[in-house]
Amino acid sequence: MRLLPFPIFVAIVLASACGKNQSQPPTPPAPTALSVTTIEPITGPFNTQVTITGTGFSSTGAANSVLFNGKQATVINATSTTLVVEVPKGAIGSTAVKVTSGGSTANGPDFTYQLTYTVSTYAGNGPGTTNGPIASSKFNSPYGLVIDASDNMYVADFANNQIRKISAGDVSTFAGSTNGYLDAIGAASQFYAPSGVAFDDKKNVYVSDFGNSVIRKILPDGTVSTYAGSTFGHADGPALSAKFSDVIAIASDAQNNFYIAEHNGNEIRKIAADGMVSTFAGGVQGFEDGIGTAAKLALPFGLVCDPSGNLYVCDYGNNAIRKITPAGVVTTLAGGTMGNTDGFGANAKFNNPSGIVMDAWGNLYVADAFNYTIRKITPDGGVTTIAGKGTPASLDGVGINAAFGWPLGISIDHAGNLFVTDVSTQKIRKITIE
Repeated sequence: MRLLPFPIFVAIVLASACGKNQSQPPTPPAPTALSVTTIEPITGPFNTQVTITGTGFSSTGAANSVLFNGKQATVINATSTTLVVEVPKGAIGSTAVKVTSGGSTANGPDFTYQLTYTVSTYAGNGPGTTNGPIASSKFNSPYGLVIDASDNMYVADFANNQIRKISAGDVSTFAGSTNGYLDAIGAASQFYAPSGVAFDDKKNVYVSDFGNSVIRKILPDGTVSTYAGSTFGHADGPALSAKFSDVIAIASDAQNNFYIAEHNGNEIRKIAADGMVSTFAGGVQGFEDGIGTAAKLALPFGLVCDPSGNLYVCDYGNNAIRKITPAGVVTTLAGGTMGNTDGFGANAKFNNPSGIVMDAWGNLYVADAFNYTIRKITPDGGVTTIAGKGTPASLDGVGINAAFGWPLGISIDHAGNLFVTDVSTQKIRKITIE
């Protein structure tokens, strides 16, 4: 065997040794996968602080995006395993919390957003008939109210025999002056205890003129005319020869049909778009579901139509909320017993419900007059109290810490705020829903 020269052998050995001992760069650890394990608490209103635990978060707060029902939360504190965030306004619903960090997204448990109902005084400062800024305005037993597409409000000022308008923070007299019955323009016209207001699709205002037992129409320029009714009584037929009694409330549907609650007649009358008047439901005092005049109501009051043409009625004397389909089928949605109990359907209790309105999600809000509260009815018939202590007073505040003197009429603006006529305190109250 031939041997390598010694110097070459040594060089090869040293080179081999250097190759074996050369250090390798360390392998970086794999990034921790993003995950969300828990959230605490799992329900609350806006500004609730929620602690989110998991893995893969950035310790730089702004590098994490946290969404509650699509609304961006504020990150208050962050580590790789914990985020403390503040629930944003308007995150309505019950959905999974979504965290995005480092280009990855993970969903966590559901968070249920609790709405906050804040009651404030919107307009009115004691009995009277003062126009001007809302803070110094005065009403005298405001009853029904309605809000148009531009968020102008029209109020049936019952004891002032006027229709008042609230626009851009200012109150004016839209029509009416003293007790009487006179078709004319604006303040030259006369009403007798107007109680309810509604719109058609041309921005005309319709008024249930309780004391005169007729329906009046007011054009946008304030011109008042008699739309339906002649003398006190009960007669169906063409609008101006029909007879009404105790017309306490009015509502319209998308087809410009009008529905009239005849309080002491225990019935709902309909004025079709062609001007023909008919008896839509009821006519005999009682409490019975059925079709049309076979159904029984007791002192019906507030009304509202949904987009499908169903009519919801505050059945004042039966302490119930009734539903009437376009075909005249009457059923009981909630209530039926006097009391002040939340619950579903017939398990809920009311005390003379008088005003009703529907929001964009199909929830109904009811002015529960002598429980001195505002109640909410979900589409499945679940009833909860959202505002009012249950005893008469005038107190602004949040939810059941607020108080009403006698809530009667209710309407809703396009931002989802509720407005309530508080008759005994001569005020218009506002409920901000957040």
